[in-house]
Amino acid sequence: MIQQMLLEFLGEKGIAFDSDLQSANTFEVIDSMGFLELLNFLEQRTGAELDLSTLDLEDFATLGGLVKSIEKILKA
Repeated sequence: MIQQMLLEFLGEKGIAFDSDLQSANTFEVIDSMGFLELLNFLEQRTGAELDLSTLDLEDFATLGGLVKSIEKILKA
């Protein structure tokens, strides 16, 4: 679910993505403002506030790690 939303967000931003999502470096795909926009996008789509304070910054190093981290937050 989160992976689909992430791909939708990237598509809306005009970012063509054909690499391996799991290992793609998050901040090579989007910049810091894009990251904040993505979090806002995901909060709006899921209806949940994403509290990132419990996670390690390394969790966001790859897009795959970001997806897993967001899914973990939503399940908590």
